Amino acid sequence: MDVDKLKEKFWGEWRFDVKAKKFTTNELSEEGKPMKRTFCEFILDPIQRVINMCLTDEIDKVKKFLETMNVELSPEQWDLREKKLCKVVLHKWLDSADSLMDTIAVHLPSPKVSQRYRTPLL
Repeated sequence: MDVDKLKEKFWGEWRFDVKAKKFTTNELSEEGKPMKRTFCEFILDPIQRVINMCLTDEIDKVKKFLETMNVELSPEQWDLREKKLCKVVLHKWLDSADSLMDTIAVHLPSPKVSQRYRTPLL
């Protein structure tokens, strides 16, 4: 699927029907079961699952998840438990510095553009 089209499906009332393998705006699947919004299904739920696995010391599940995401931890990092392990896992998996820089680069206007509307305020 095209990345831009997929991005559109993450916002609003879109849901993904796993059995039918398609996106829909219906709240119920073809079988009549309630479906979660796409953003919750693919973004929030995996983050919450990883946090819960780390905090409940389910190390085997964390290892399996990180293998599927191609994230590697050092042996010293695997010795950490609960909150410390959670912090390391989230940092390695979802590096906030890269995310923040991408957001700044995409959403903030250039200084040349922003000067036009900020100068009158000075």
